[in-house]
Amino acid sequence: MFSAPALYSQEDTLDVSPAAADTLNVPAPETIVIPDILDFEPMYEKDTLTVIQRDSVRVYFRVGKSVFQPAYENNGPRLRDVAARVRTARRSDMVTIDRISILASSSPEGSMELNEKLANARAKAIVDYLHKNYVFDDDILDVQYEVLDWDRFLRLVEADPNVPERNNVLEIIKGKNWDALNELKGTACWKYMLKNIYPGLRSTFAVFEYSIDLETEMDLTVEPEETIIEIPPVEKVEDKLIAPEPAAALTPQRARDACIKTNLLMYPLLIPSIGYEFHFADRWSASVLVYYSALNWFNITTKFRVLGIQPEVRYWFTDHLFAGANLTFGWYNIAWNGEYRYQDHKQSTPAYGGGILGGYQTLFPKSKHWGFELTLGAGVMPLHYDIYYNVYNGRLAGDERYTYWGIDNASITLFYRLSNMHKRRNAK
Repeated sequence: MFSAPALYSQEDTLDVSPAAADTLNVPAPETIVIPDILDFEPMYEKDTLTVIQRDSVRVYFRVGKSVFQPAYENNGPRLRDVAARVRTARRSDMVTIDRISILASSSPEGSMELNEKLANARAKAIVDYLHKNYVFDDDILDVQYEVLDWDRFLRLVEADPNVPERNNVLEIIKGKNWDALNELKGTACWKYMLKNIYPGLRSTFAVFEYSIDLETEMDLTVEPEETIIEIPPVEKVEDKLIAPEPAAALTPQRARDACIKTNLLMYPLLIPSIGYEFHFADRWSASVLVYYSALNWFNITTKFRVLGIQPEVRYWFTDHLFAGANLTFGWYNIAWNGEYRYQDHKQSTPAYGGGILGGYQTLFPKSKHWGFELTLGAGVMPLHYDIYYNVYNGRLAGDERYTYWGIDNASITLFYRLSNMHKRRNAK
């Protein structure tokens, strides 16, 4: 796969192996009321036509952190998926959300006191997120946090045969022996779990439980109404053959024009471009536009570095109006002076997609060569990108896949028409 090295400068050379911290520094969160027991088993209504359905999602947190980050460990796509399913269910009159259960936990690097505060804060972070995205009564919210989710810890170690001293660790977990577990600090076993097991414990598990009432019926009956249809009198019309109006033809010179062009709309982002368009038939033309920039936008935390290629095919209705289709390929390294920087995955997974477009082209008054063009198009573009902390030599925060639907072609184009070049060739 082709890559453009100049898009990725020295400050973007990344350390992708973050060291896990042995201590936690977490502010004490506000206290939230937690029930004594969290029952994850669904309740079934007997002798009724009610079905209890559950949907769940687990999100992960960085070591020592309680801030929910959608970019970390694919949190964002997982939450979007479950959110879409829950919203779809809520649109039906047959569905009622009965309970939202939250279980938060932490990993055992820190003290029990700090881990308790951390797990509490993680539970609160997800509750706050749900309140921002859903409308529900607080009485259906069922929240619990644990210093350490011993049951999940047991499942993770049982599933990994490479854990050093695995049998000893399993006995410690089964006995829920916090002191014996912390005595492993500094050993090969602890270091292995720090990298491969503990990240899976820094999580919050959310379960949406809703009931589907199969007895609810939708009344689709429509009362018939008496309809009176009035038929107008038929007028006699002489039989005539009406020939369709011919489509406006392109001028002979326009049909063989070619031009060189550039998209002025991208220059404020320091992204220059160059393109070429030629006509291969009376009403058809093809073009390709290339964008390239390896510059920062005045500082290292704001940049729009791209290498983009956008071929098009156009059908011309008149000398000025056209419609067509385009493809898009692009490598990118983009930051908006925020917390994160976005870059095509492993510098070798370009954006690609396609769409449809329309536009208007004309020459400037009193000019035979110079003109401008307005184009707008929309399409689809699957993306796979890495997310880095937007600092000098910022390390990898995660990667994400996203399918973009929307505007993929917008331009205010300056062009130079090569009409006289054709004339000179024909004169020879």
